[in-house]
Amino acid sequence: MGDFAIEILEADNNKRGDLFGRLIQDVFHTLGYEDCVLNLHKSGRELDVTATHRTEDRLLVAECKAKSEKIGGDELNKFAGAVEVERRKSSAPISTYFISLSGYKVTALEQEREAQGRMTLLDGQQVVEELIRGRVIVTRSQAALVAGSCTDLPADARLSKRSMILAHEIGWIWAMFFSVDGEDSLFTLVHADGHRLSLDLVEQVLQSDESHKGIFQQRKYLHPRGLSKGAEENRQEARDEYLSYIARECGEITLEGLPADENLGSRRIRLESLYVPTYVERAYVSGGEEAEEEQVKRIPFAEALSADRHLALLSPPGGGKTTLLKRLAVAYGGFGRRSEVNDALPDENWFPLLIRCRQLGPHVRSPILTSLGSLMNNAERPDLSETFEQLVAQLLKGGEAILLVDGLDEINDPSDRATFAAQLRTFIGTYPQVRVVVTSREAGFRVVSGAMSSVCQLFRISDLSSTGIRKLCSAWHREVVGDSETAGRELAEAVLSNGRVRQLAVNPLLLTTLLLVRRWLGELPSRRSILYGKAIEVLLMTWNTEARAPLDQEEVIPQLAYAAFVMMSNKEQSVSARKLRGILDDARREMPEVLGYARISSGELIERVEDRSSLLVQSGHVAEEGQIRPLFEFKHLTFQEYLAALATVHSYLPQRGEYLSTSEILESRVADASWQQVVPLAASLSSPREAKALVELLMRKTEELGVTERGLYKKADSYPPYDNLLQCLSDEVLIPPVLVREAIDILLRHGTHMANPAVALRKTKFAREIEEIAFAGYEMGNPRERADYSHALAISHIDQHDLHGEVASSGRGFRYREP
Repeated sequence: MGDFAIEILEADNNKRGDLFGRLIQDVFHTLGYEDCVLNLHKSGRELDVTATHRTEDRLLVAECKAKSEKIGGDELNKFAGAVEVERRKSSAPISTYFISLSGYKVTALEQEREAQGRMTLLDGQQVVEELIRGRVIVTRSQAALVAGSCTDLPADARLSKRSMILAHEIGWIWAMFFSVDGEDSLFTLVHADGHRLSLDLVEQVLQSDESHKGIFQQRKYLHPRGLSKGAEENRQEARDEYLSYIARECGEITLEGLPADENLGSRRIRLESLYVPTYVERAYVSGGEEAEEEQVKRIPFAEALSADRHLALLSPPGGGKTTLLKRLAVAYGGFGRRSEVNDALPDENWFPLLIRCRQLGPHVRSPILTSLGSLMNNAERPDLSETFEQLVAQLLKGGEAILLVDGLDEINDPSDRATFAAQLRTFIGTYPQVRVVVTSREAGFRVVSGAMSSVCQLFRISDLSSTGIRKLCSAWHREVVGDSETAGRELAEAVLSNGRVRQLAVNPLLLTTLLLVRRWLGELPSRRSILYGKAIEVLLMTWNTEARAPLDQEEVIPQLAYAAFVMMSNKEQSVSARKLRGILDDARREMPEVLGYARISSGELIERVEDRSSLLVQSGHVAEEGQIRPLFEFKHLTFQEYLAALATVHSYLPQRGEYLSTSEILESRVADASWQQVVPLAASLSSPREAKALVELLMRKTEELGVTERGLYKKADSYPPYDNLLQCLSDEVLIPPVLVREAIDILLRHGTHMANPAVALRKTKFAREIEEIAFAGYEMGNPRERADYSHALAISHIDQHDLHGEVASSGRGFRYREP
C-alpha cells in the first residue's frame, strides 16, 4: 500500500458497484474519455469499461478491480488477449488500461515492463493522483491544512504519512490520521472540496464504516474548527442577500424582446400568474423502437425530478427552459410560493443555486464552486463571496441544495462550453447527492453530450398540450388583458381549431407572441402571414439578445426563403448539411444585388440560425456519397411554407425570370396539394394587384373543375385550387369587393354541405356578402345549386320566412323544396 489508499465504504454489492463505477468514471473523465459504458460484475468489485476520447479518434478498453489482493500476470495476460480481439474488430486505435486499487504483484509489473507498454497500469495511489489532477478532490496538503485545525488535538500528535480516500454515497472524503506514540489512533474527515464535514455527515460515514471493515472503530475522531460567531453572522447575511436577489431575478416574468407596447413591455408579471406546469419526455442519444416508445411518454417534470438526481433538459428556443428554472428557484427559495402552482414539486428544503451560463464571464473555465461563490457579484455583494462559497460548500455536502444551470448552450465558444461541462461533470462527482437541473437547446448540447449524458438523465421539455394552451390563454386574459377567463377560453379554442396556428402555439414563446399580436389587433390575425412573420422576427432578432446576437434579417431571410422554395419545389422536407450549404451558396450567386455583401458563410449561417432560433434544426443523419452527414429541416413545416411564399413574392428564386408575376410563378403549382398553404400565404403577402391576379387564377382553375368534372370535389377530400381560394378569403386577402363576391359565389357553388365555405368565412370581414350572394343564387340557381345556396343561408342564420316558404326547417338546418 502506498501513501494513499482507497476504501469503498459499502457492504452491499450493488451499491458498492455503483460507487466503484462512479470512481472509475471520474478517473477516465480526467484522462479525457467520455461516453463510458460500464459492465459491472455481480461482486461489485470488478467491471469492464469502454469509452471514447473527448477530442481524438480513439477508443478506450479497460478492466478495473477493487479486490483486496494484488493482481498477478495471468489476469493481465487474459485481459490483453481480449483487447487483441477488440483491436481486430475496431477501425479506431484503442488505448488499454488496467486499474487495480490494491496494486500489482512484482512479477506482474516486471512482465508489463518487458511487454513495452501494451497497457497502462494504475494502482490506488495513481488513481488518487488522477483525481487530484482532475480537481475531483483537493490535494493531500489542502486536506492536511483543514485537519491541522482540529480542536482537542494533543500537543504530541503528528500528522501521519498514512491517509485514505473514502468512496461514500455523499462523495469522496479524505481520511487523515494523527500518530501518538507511534500509533495512528486519531483521525479526522475532510470532504473532497477541502472543507470539513458536518457532524451528522461524519456520523453517516462512521456508520457505513462499521458495517464494512470497521477501520475507524478503535480510533478517536477529532472535529476541525468551525466558524467564529462573527463568521456565522456573515454567512446568514450572505444567505439572505442571495435569496433576495433570487426573488428579484426569478419571481417575475417580463416581455422584453417580444412585440409588446411600451406599457406592457415594461410590466413585470408575477411568475406564478402565468406559469403552466411543465411536462417532459425522455430523450435518447440513440435508441431503437423501445426507446422511441418511451420517448413519447409525457410525464410531469416533478416526477422526473423526484426520480433522478441529475437532469439535463433540452428544448428549442422559447420552449420554457428558463421559466422552469425560475419556478424552481422561487419554489425552493423559502418565499412560501411553492404551493401557488399545482405542479407537485417534491416537498424538500433544497437551497436553490442558479447559474446563468450567459453571465459566467471570466468564470466560465473555473470550478463550479468558484462560479457559485461569484453569484454574490450578481447580488451586488462581492464582499460576501468567500463567505457564501463556504455556506454553499456545506449545503452541497449534505445534499441540501439544488443546482440550476440555465442555458448551457449560451456559452458561445464550444471549447469554453466543453470545459464548463467537464467542470460540471467533476462537480457532480464531488457532490453526488445534490440535485442538478441543466437546460440547453439541443443544438448547443451536442458538443457536450458525451460528458453530460454519463451523469445526467436526458429529457426534452414537451410541447404545450391543449390543456396547457388553454391554461396559458386563460391566465393571459386574467393577468394581462384584465378580461374574463371565458374570453381566454374562447381565444384558446380559436387557436386550437386552426391547425397551422396550433403548430406554433405549442411553443410558449410563440404562443405569447400570438397573444401579443392579438392584443394589437383586438382579435386573432385573420392574415396568418402577420403572425408567421412576427414569429420569425422574434426568433431571429428581438428575443433573448443578452445571450444571442441578433441575426441580420436582410441577409438571413432571403437565403432561408430561397432554400425553402427549392426544398418545396423538390418535395423535400429535409436535406443534408452539404446540400443545404450548396443551396445557400446558389442563393448568393443568383441574387448578388441582395446577398453580394453577405457577411457570414453559408455554413456559419446554418449554425447560427439553428443555435439562435431553431428555424432550421438538425433532425438526424443521412448516408451521402459514402459518408454520414447531418440532416437539416425547418423546425415547422409552417415556417418552410411561409418562407417559400415569401420567396415567391419577392423573387428570391433560382434562375428567376425578372418579369414573372407571383401568379405566373405559382400557376403550375396551384393544383399541387403540397403547395396548398404556400399559395394563399403568397396571396396574403402580395401587393393588391398581384393578389387580385392570383385569386383570379384560382377562380379560373376552380371553375374549370365545374365545367369538366362537375361534382368531383363533392366526392373528393380536397381540391387544391378550391381550397386555396377559400383560404385566400379566410385570410382576408386584399382584393376588390366585386372580386370577393365572384369568388364567394364560386365557392358556394362548388362547396359541400359538410365543408360549406360559409362556415370558414362567417367570421371574416367578407361574411356580410355571403347572405346576399346565397339568397340571389338560391333565387336564380338550378335545383342542384339551390341546395348549396340554401345551406349557406342556414349557416348565415337567415330566417326561413325570408325565402317565401320555399325553405322549411328540418330541425338540423335548412333544406330546399322543389317549387
